[in-house]
Amino acid sequence: TNPRSLPLFQENEELAMRLRVKTLNLLAVLEQRQGNLAAAIRYLKGVLHIEQNHDEQQPLTNLSVAALLIQSDKFLEATTLCKRCIRLLHHKEMLRGLSLPDKQMWATALYQLALAQDRCKDRNENKEAPTTYQKALAYAARNLEPGDPNVIALEKEFHEHPSKVPPLPPLGPAEGSAAAQPM
Repeated sequence: TNPRSLPLFQENEELAMRLRVKTLNLLAVLEQRQGNLAAAIRYLKGVLHIEQNHDEQQPLTNLSVAALLIQSDKFLEATTLCKRCIRLLHHKEMLRGLSLPDKQMWATALYQLALAQDRCKDRNENKEAPTTYQKALAYAARNLEPGDPNVIALEKEFHEHPSKVPPLPPLGPAEGSAAAQPM
């Protein structure tokens, strides 16, 4: 049944949109848990489409789709969504600042972007991977606590694959740093 055809939703377009987004998100989670990444990606792309049409793009949706795309070996498409997530977070930061979960999402988006770039066959993206790893490490070091799971994951990646990550620049304030700039 189309939610718009129900009387309740004919008068409340926003409620219909939010209900559809929640439904698609839940279906995506279900499909992912069942190992059907392609279906999960389709559902989340439906969420992205709704968010874009209603001018309510969410960084987390972009990051969620990117993570699934990385798992599905669709690295170039994942880089686009990671970069969009970072741009949306940067915009949010400019408007009202970021919460700790937002900062964690930014660090995760940089890390996911580096992973996608590292595995991508596109030369331009692939050559950016070491710099993006560096940005992810620097951003996490400046904005998150040492025991944060994002910091631990980045440090683990650095220690397991040190050749990917160039030396870090001296740590300074987050404002105006290369890591704080949108992609």
